[in-house]
Amino acid sequence: MNHLFISGIFVAKKPSQLHYGYNIPASPGLLGRDRDVVGDIEGLGEEFYDVWELAFTVKDKTEGSQAMRRYLDLFEKDRDCMDIHSSPEFVTKDIAVLLFQEFRLMHGEDAWFYDEEGNVTAQVHIIQVSLRKKPKSISKKLWTMFRTHELVLTANEKRLRMFKNSKESTEHKVPHALLFLQHSLHLLDCFLDLHPILRTFSCSFRNVPPRVDIDATSVVDLTSQIYVNARNLLPTWVHTHNETCLPFSLLQRLAPVPPEGDDDNLELWKYNKEHFHSLDCDCIANRVAQLIEEELLMEEIASVRYRLADQRRTLATTMPRSLKVTHCIVGNQLAMQLRFDDFSIRGSRDALFRVRVCELSKSEVQRVHNPTEGSIAPETNKSGIHEDVSMEGAELPLNCA
Repeated sequence: MNHLFISGIFVAKKPSQLHYGYNIPASPGLLGRDRDVVGDIEGLGEEFYDVWELAFTVKDKTEGSQAMRRYLDLFEKDRDCMDIHSSPEFVTKDIAVLLFQEFRLMHGEDAWFYDEEGNVTAQVHIIQVSLRKKPKSISKKLWTMFRTHELVLTANEKRLRMFKNSKESTEHKVPHALLFLQHSLHLLDCFLDLHPILRTFSCSFRNVPPRVDIDATSVVDLTSQIYVNARNLLPTWVHTHNETCLPFSLLQRLAPVPPEGDDDNLELWKYNKEHFHSLDCDCIANRVAQLIEEELLMEEIASVRYRLADQRRTLATTMPRSLKVTHCIVGNQLAMQLRFDDFSIRGSRDALFRVRVCELSKSEVQRVHNPTEGSIAPETNKSGIHEDVSMEGAELPLNCA
């Protein structure tokens, strides 16, 4: 053990530097006149590695496996020895793959490797909770070797990949989406128009398993997108970050305890639809906008982000809410009536606009005033205006097109 031979000639015993003994081929200038090594033994790192590589690639697979295990053990049990001092510099991609496969067999498929010199607490938490693997620390030298040849990912890189590979949520895309989704998504679109960088990104909501625990990340490929965890569309999740929302608090008092989230969040969506469908607040839009700004505007100075927050508050105050569109007939005019709540109008939340659509012929007006048998006549208010007139399937005059 730990004897050094050059072309079969005993040169030195290095108990404090070598773990194994080696017989390396002679090269010009390697030996001195007294059969000692010229220079520092650290300079023989490539020669030592060449011996190991021959052992890894012998025809007998069992012997090759044993050699790789002995070599890999050095990175844990004698990591400062000269046997592996410069190894990462000389290991090729093919050999690194063989070593990684053997290392995986040694520790099992459930092991997730991480650099022992990194943020250990954070890595272990992600590995156990998000990846559901067994943490296995490895030396910096071995981590560098595997990392150089792209054989390992950090725990956070894997978690981000899980986030990006999650399916796109469709809950907010259904026709006649819930009130809190309609208002929040419309308000969010307005928020994203407040800054030139935000305008260049489109937002995609993803169904991310709760264990992944990431809220947003940017994806720049053929199209610039910002991926947002769909849980940020759920009132119950968003209001864990804002406990002072009065509209939510009033509804929450009437709702039962929410269920635990599963990997698809289906139960949470069902719960929120049932108990918070009529929620009218800006918390969801503000939460998502803040996540997007943190992801995309990190390099902006604080004053820019503070100004954006002020602009969001002002915009939310003047945003129409509870929008209702109906058709009505005034005399012989078909009109579209827009009614909505507007918090910016002092003394009244109810705002009403009526827009002329087109002029109706006498026969069309007559049809409205005297509906055919079996149909329902439109309601008439005190002003003689017929509201909620359905024109579906009716032929509009040319001047209505």
